[in-house]
Amino acid sequence: MINSCRKQYQGNQSVMKQIEEFSMNYDENKAAEWYSEDIFLFRLLNRALRTENIDIIYKFRFFIADLHRQLDKMHR
Repeated sequence: MINSCRKQYQGNQSVMKQIEEFSMNYDENKAAEWYSEDIFLFRLLNRALRTENIDIIYKFRFFIADLHRQLDKMHR
């Protein structure tokens, strides 16, 4: 997932900085916080879901699962 994001945004230094921050600081228990930020993750994943881009959705499967678990836990 991270390598795919790096490839997608190479040359965009501000997004590359966000990707590196995500890569170093991601915690599966804070997936909703990461998703709610206005960063590459939200834009890229939402576009993939809207366009049903299965390749990107598959690459994000672990993040999607973490997000689902956290939202489910918050709902209880």
